[in-house]
Amino acid sequence: MAKREFTFSVRRSSAIARILVLAILISCNACTTMRQIEEPVAVAQFVEVGDVVSVIDTDGRVSEFKVGKVNDSVLAGTAETGSFHSIEVEDIAEVKVARIDPVKSVLAGIGTVVVLPFYILGMLIVCSAGTC
Repeated sequence: MAKREFTFSVRRSSAIARILVLAILISCNACTTMRQIEEPVAVAQFVEVGDVVSVIDTDGRVSEFKVGKVNDSVLAGTAETGSFHSIEVEDIAEVKVARIDPVKSVLAGIGTVVVLPFYILGMLIVCSAGTC
């Protein structure tokens, strides 16, 4: 009998661990989208300091970095690796800006709050029946 109780508690903690992992994964979401800027010449109008951008220059090189400086002539910033990038606006072929979409993030958060209790309730019902 004691062995069965021990096995049940291990399985139950396994289900609780699954619930916690799922809750952490769902709650750590933020919807980020990359928006392509149609006219790279107008970079200063669309890019702000602090934005993460992906830039393709006229030679076809791709650079991704966090913007530290932007004006009508230059786009500059630092990549995750720590390297500094500075690209003249006339040398830019394409720019994509990564921004967190607040509407999608709020909807994902609401979805988490609504769905997670049902998942937990279902796991508790299944585990209480001993089939966990």
